[in-house]
Amino acid sequence: MDEKSTWQDDLRMLMHLPWKPFLVALWERHVGWPLRLLLLALLLMGLQALPSVYSVVANLGLVLGMVLLGLPHGAVDHLLQSGRLQRLPTSAMILAYIGLGLLMLWFWFLWPWWSLLFFVGYSAWHFGQADGRSWGMNRFLSLAWGLSVLAYITGTHHQETRNIVQAMTQRETTWSLSPWWIVLWAMFGGYRRQSALVWTSLGLLASSTLPLMHAFGLYFIGQHSRTGWRDLRRRLQLSSTSLWKAALPFHAGAWILLGLFYAFKDRLPALDFGPEGSFFVFLACLSFPHVVTMHRFYRQHFNNEDALQRRQP
Repeated sequence: MDEKSTWQDDLRMLMHLPWKPFLVALWERHVGWPLRLLLLALLLMGLQALPSVYSVVANLGLVLGMVLLGLPHGAVDHLLQSGRLQRLPTSAMILAYIGLGLLMLWFWFLWPWWSLLFFVGYSAWHFGQADGRSWGMNRFLSLAWGLSVLAYITGTHHQETRNIVQAMTQRETTWSLSPWWIVLWAMFGGYRRQSALVWTSLGLLASSTLPLMHAFGLYFIGQHSRTGWRDLRRRLQLSSTSLWKAALPFHAGAWILLGLFYAFKDRLPALDFGPEGSFFVFLACLSFPHVVTMHRFYRQHFNNEDALQRRQP
């Protein structure tokens, strides 16, 4: 090479190099999805200074997130059971899901408090299993993380949680947590050199300033649903578009059932658990068979791969 070139020539040559792939790779390697969620939480926190703008952005984002990822990530269980790209679920599977959902709803009528505890328990297991598998945690730490997420989101929104739980169970329950409590998990993530756990914990800290439904939606859609969606795409070897289309039958059916649930709750007082409480009761009825299916999915397909990945430097 000609060593007589000036630094201006070197700079000019550098500026003509394809810099976009380098910047994209740098972003993916050092920023990652959890940090983007933290930045989104900080953006929403700042937008609260403009209440009308915040309301539109946050509510629209919540609805779009549930349509694009929140509900679809739990609507491909028929693919996991059939083992192939089967566009329509079988009638037996539809009946089984409806039956389990109605059974859960019946439990809410009979034992609302115990049904709530059961819902919290298997949701914590489900959240912890997905995140913990991704971060190399054992079962104990995974469950502790899942319980911490739910306790933190509800405990930092104690007044909203109190109203929702009272509407769902007719019991007066109050608990609260300091928003800074989640920093313990961020410190643990730093000790393990797990940046995703650090950013996710700090994202939860930022979202503690948001309304309960938005804080929960940010984690449920942005962290949990995306993690499950990524794992499903990886195992089924499908693009996001193909997977979303395959989820459409159950996805559309879930929205129809949700609409019917809200329509009939105004006519049947037994179905009225309050605006937010009715959503969580519906989610409990919808999610239980999904949690069982995903537990089998992770146990059968990812345990060996995760063990091999943890051995790699």
